[in-house]
Amino acid sequence: MKKYILILALSFTTFFSFAELYPAKRIVEVGVDSEVGLSQNLASVTDFLVDELVIDFCKIADSFSDEGFITNLNFAADAFVNLNFGSKFSTGISAGVSGYTNFGIGKEFFNFLAYGTDADNGSLLSSKVSLEMDLSAEISATIKLGFGRLRVRTTPTVYMPLVYMPYSAVSLNVINDEENLIAVKGDADFSVYSTIPTSKLFDQEFNFIGQDYLESLGSNIWNTLYDFWQSSGFSVGVLAEYSIFKTLDVGIFADVPIMPAKLKYKASLTAGVNFESGSLSDLMNSASESGNGSGTESVNPNETENTNSIEEGSASTSTSGDSEFYYYELGAPAEVEPYNVFRPLRINVQAAWRPFGKWFTLRPMFGIAARNPFGEDFDFKTSFFAEYGFSCNMELLYLLHLNVYTEYVNKVFTTGFGIGLNIRAVQVNANIYSSGTDFQSSLQIGGLKASVGVRAGI
Repeated sequence: MKKYILILALSFTTFFSFAELYPAKRIVEVGVDSEVGLSQNLASVTDFLVDELVIDFCKIADSFSDEGFITNLNFAADAFVNLNFGSKFSTGISAGVSGYTNFGIGKEFFNFLAYGTDADNGSLLSSKVSLEMDLSAEISATIKLGFGRLRVRTTPTVYMPLVYMPYSAVSLNVINDEENLIAVKGDADFSVYSTIPTSKLFDQEFNFIGQDYLESLGSNIWNTLYDFWQSSGFSVGVLAEYSIFKTLDVGIFADVPIMPAKLKYKASLTAGVNFESGSLSDLMNSASESGNGSGTESVNPNETENTNSIEEGSASTSTSGDSEFYYYELGAPAEVEPYNVFRPLRINVQAAWRPFGKWFTLRPMFGIAARNPFGEDFDFKTSFFAEYGFSCNMELLYLLHLNVYTEYVNKVFTTGFGIGLNIRAVQVNANIYSSGTDFQSSLQIGGLKASVGVRAGI
């Protein structure tokens, strides 16, 4: 009888004790986290699990929003050390790198492929092509103090973008030229800002040539770190959380850039498309003869034929005849007036609700974010966006952790699950998610994201 009373008392204490948004598991903890993801909204995995692959341009065009086709590549990795002394005080330090690349083609291009055009002049289509990129490193320190039910965590961060390409959009034109041929043409000049000269790392055709230069940076590591420090930006993040009830904690988080990083090297990335095909009437007749005229094409994966020839070692790819399909060239960098890049601004509200005890936690989050919020390339339409997240976390017998969640962060929708194994001294977390650049593609496996984390301590 005493045994059951003791178990009941422990359960009662656990249920009604104050928790935190993110309670610490160990007094001393060392760990690493990493993640990588690729997403797009053109096709899903299920589209290819068929006997006969059908390319329906009308369906593809109708499925896009006004932004059209978008693909995103992102990754992050960091290492950290934390010291936790209950809910009253904790501190830690972390260092990591992260990066993303976004590439897009406007919906107008896919509408043209699906429905053609009724234009009677030489210009058949003008569609937007966009590109942006960021690769950065950062070091953060964290201090958390508790005052009764209130806890405040402050995180100053030193931020250094290594390579930064502002969002740029150019026009891709489809024209009917003087010889009645369909031509796809587009030229773009993208600005690439960096901490070190890109010509030390890549030649004009993006071949890597930077081994000797990186070794020289490593041999003068203190001078290198000092140069990076002088060019670094600074931000401060603050999380204030409060225990409203025994089972409900709420918090508000703000990460505000204070000083910009200053990139003093600028290179130009010149890229373009120049492709000619048959006449528009020939293309339409060919489509009709293939079995239908509604923008749908059937392809047997076992009968595909590669008609393009790629010239090895060249920055261009050629097709039939003398047409150049695409080209690119990285210009020599020049030292310019420093270009200011701010760490992203983030403001959100969070909560942790534990209706059945500490083993079961529901976490909603909603907020806003802005990339380079005070920089000269900031544009409200492309740089500002909302973010949200909702997760369900379960800890079974303290040993097994299960996680299911959906979120929209950094312009990527993610839905998935994860599993963690906690053996007291060591904890391993592994997660795999379906991702996409819109909500529908994230549910249909339009992309994949995976993360792995390892923690050890006492």
